Amino acid sequence: AGEWAGVDESKPTTSLQLRLADGSRMVARFNLSHRVSDIRRFIRASRPEVQEFAYTLMTAFPSQPVEDESKTIEEAGLLNAVIIQKKI
Repeated sequence: AGEWAGVDESKPTTSLQLRLADGSRMVARFNLSHRVSDIRRFIRASRPEVQEFAYTLMTAFPSQPVEDESKTIEEAGLLNAVIIQKKI
């Protein structure tokens, strides 16, 4: 699955607000070139306990699943987005 490598400060960045299934919130910075799958890597690195359940990533407005995790954050239209971790 790979590990979270962090943000490259020399490239454009965006901030995402992550609302986790346990009710907590985090703001995380990502490069526009990071993949949606890197959001999962970030959550896993920050909260190892979330590996214990399956979840989907949802956008807040409109509320819909983020389907293609191979897209970049920019391609997926997630710049400055609110991302909700929803247990499935």
